[in-house]
Amino acid sequence: MAHVLIVDDELSIRETFQAFLEEAGYDVTTAADFFEAEAFLARARSPGPGEAGGVDIIVADIILPRVNGLALLQRVREIDENIPVIMVTGEPDISTAIEAVRHGAYDYVAKPVTQEMLTHVVGRAAERKRLLDEKRRLEAENRDYQADLEKKVAERTAELERRNQELAALIEIGRDISATLDLNKVLKRVTQRAAQVCGAHRCTILMLTEEGKMLNPSMSQFSNGHVDQEMWRLFRDASYPVPVSQVPEAWQVIHERRPLFVSDTSVSSLPRHWIEPFGVKSVLVVPLVSKARVIGVMALDHVEEGQEFTEEQVNLAMAIAAQAAVAIENARLLEEERDSRRLANTLREIAQALNSTLSLNEVLGLILAELGKVIAFDSGSIMLLEGRDLVIHAVKGFTDPASVLKVRLNLDLAPLNREVVESKRPLVVSAVHEDERWLKPMKVFGLESELRNIRSWMGVPLVVKDRVIGILTTDKSEAHFYSERDAKTALAFANQAAIAIENARLFEEAQQRARQLEALTKVGRAIGSTLDLGEV
Repeated sequence: MAHVLIVDDELSIRETFQAFLEEAGYDVTTAADFFEAEAFLARARSPGPGEAGGVDIIVADIILPRVNGLALLQRVREIDENIPVIMVTGEPDISTAIEAVRHGAYDYVAKPVTQEMLTHVVGRAAERKRLLDEKRRLEAENRDYQADLEKKVAERTAELERRNQELAALIEIGRDISATLDLNKVLKRVTQRAAQVCGAHRCTILMLTEEGKMLNPSMSQFSNGHVDQEMWRLFRDASYPVPVSQVPEAWQVIHERRPLFVSDTSVSSLPRHWIEPFGVKSVLVVPLVSKARVIGVMALDHVEEGQEFTEEQVNLAMAIAAQAAVAIENARLLEEERDSRRLANTLREIAQALNSTLSLNEVLGLILAELGKVIAFDSGSIMLLEGRDLVIHAVKGFTDPASVLKVRLNLDLAPLNREVVESKRPLVVSAVHEDERWLKPMKVFGLESELRNIRSWMGVPLVVKDRVIGILTTDKSEAHFYSERDAKTALAFANQAAIAIENARLFEEAQQRARQLEALTKVGRAIGSTLDLGEV
């Protein structure tokens, strides 16, 4: 029920009016003058515990001591103009009451005031107040609704604009990376554009090797596309395969095919040589999936602490990665097809060159000379198997070839060479200078000084009709130089070389037998031409 404040300097009138209104169900408070009423109105705006709430209606006498009812009317309208004020006048001339109505009073009543008269006018005032309050409530709800609607429209518009920008970026990136089938160019464009669009400092692509066990950094670009030669050198130094099993974060992304954000790389399992030289603080890793197969991961990093990626940026990175994976796979397949064709042509030319002679020494020299056309190396050797020993028969790139030639490496003392012979498969050692399987035999066989600068080593079996006749080795002064692809290429070359070596050996053996037969024939003829025992 409404709360009514009665203001009159006569106690009997206050009590009578209070009784009338309380009987009608109103909450009533009384005040004797302007100041008491003003104080109550001030408290009612912020009521304390146990105090009455706000005033809904005021019934005030026009004639009050010190400050009259018109001043109270003005003060009430200053406090809350929506509170209806009913003025009570006891004068025969009601002009003052009418003046009060012109100044904002809701209504007036003239004394003597009956219960029916008072409850009637207060009831109308209460209904008006209720309607005004309802109107204000509806207007406030409408304003809130409009504001909420405008906010939602603004958010939706911003979201649509953002998605349009993302779509435009994806279209542009797709057009950009599909403009070439050169793998290196594709990788460069993808990494630079991904870093730029996703708000990262840098983007790096790490490709899985064919068997999916190793992860190899393949390309890295800054978002603004600038080239930092020192950073590029550091990246090349760090660009060697790392077992996926040693990088739990990458393993998780590859197997779950979901993005992973590493907020603090200092407490992660990411290889230190991928992180520390480049000052990476946080990184987002997303999978590269082509034709339902993960071919690698894309890493977007920040170099400032506390930087994160928004949900939209993560989704955009995933979309870019999906496009990139297809483009990378297409470019890689084309490159592999071109390389295979070039290799086939080169091997055909090499086979012709190797078959141009049947001299074993010439064949061995040609093999090392032609090897450089398909495999880069600083030094190389051909070792032929004699029992349990590998004998070095030809070398290239050594400072003192004479100190190396004819050295015999017993397989029981040379574990790397033995593995190549027994497995009949190529073996790549990325950091041979740190491998005791290499270091110890080199000391044993006196090759330490000649081979001290070697960092990468590859051994390839020479196989003829499933029989190992020796191995071909290549060396590089750079660590992590040779890849699985190099091993496959070297094996294809070694198969040609093995046939040429076997043919030359068979030819030399045939010539040797022919010379022996000729010598025996001459001896037989000489013996048969005389019967003189002393001459025989």
